[in-house]
Amino acid sequence: MQRQAKASRKISVTRLLVLMVTLSVACTARAKDLYTAGYSHSYTTDDITLNTSTLDYISNRREEFWPYQEDASSSVDWGIRVRRYDGAASGIDFTGLKAEGTLGWRYSPGTYFSADLGSHRLKVPSRSKDSERFTYKVAALMAVTSHVKLNLHAASDYVYQDFLQPAGVTQLLHGKQLRGRLEWQPAGKFRFNVGETAWRLSDDNRSRDYEANILYGISPDWPWIWVGLNYEHLAYDRTMPDYWSPTKFYSYGLVLDSSFPITDNLTGNLSGNLSRIKEEDFALGNGDFAYVGLDYKLTKNHTVRIGVSRRRSIQNNSTWEQKTAWISFNGSF
Repeated sequence: MQRQAKASRKISVTRLLVLMVTLSVACTARAKDLYTAGYSHSYTTDDITLNTSTLDYISNRREEFWPYQEDASSSVDWGIRVRRYDGAASGIDFTGLKAEGTLGWRYSPGTYFSADLGSHRLKVPSRSKDSERFTYKVAALMAVTSHVKLNLHAASDYVYQDFLQPAGVTQLLHGKQLRGRLEWQPAGKFRFNVGETAWRLSDDNRSRDYEANILYGISPDWPWIWVGLNYEHLAYDRTMPDYWSPTKFYSYGLVLDSSFPITDNLTGNLSGNLSRIKEEDFALGNGDFAYVGLDYKLTKNHTVRIGVSRRRSIQNNSTWEQKTAWISFNGSF
């Protein structure tokens, strides 16, 4: 059950977490710790905007592109994640603040468990709504064999971050998510992925999203170029008026993912897809996605990243677009 905000003289759970996080980072930072600070701006043609400021700290470099060569084969990690959101959905302004503590256990080189626990406050001034929720995400990444990896996670949070709008703010819509993904790489140049994501929302609507792809590595090691085919099927129990929720939707098409050096300190990233889409009983439409990013190494332990993306669908003589731009600073001290 949602709880209304307490009097301003009392410290909220979120503010207390932010204070604890700041003090912890300031007092315990080590040379192998990773800090990430970033900002992104996203907007859609159906009048939804979202600005996100991020601050993350983790006691070991677990990020894919920041390997730590002296990292222990087994260890316990801890850290924090802070998110500040502001935006508008159909003319309704909102703000959000989320702070989470994270605990991870690297059981072996191929097995990692993590749990993020925290609080998320959402404010919608024009609707006089101010609510705070407990959030969590528990995850497991396991190398079943040398060629098979399994990724599982369960989470609970508000869903306005996922552009389920305007119900995301007008109804303070939240939900529980279960996700599973299996990756099979039988040979160096082939990779197969299958996954399922299930949502149960606070309005009793449910969804299931299935995805599968097969990729071929033209250059499987870095600098890499992967191309392949992708298929997705999405279905909600009910179509709702205040957020996109088709009872039948599928897409299939071509995908590309690449990363390559430009100079000694500059790396480029390019990915995208072209697809055919089918929603409900409408005629077949077209969809595409494109992402361009740059990573610049400022020093041995500091990197700045920028990226832009566009997602578009065209059907029934109607075009929908989502554009996003972001920047992040990554450092280790």
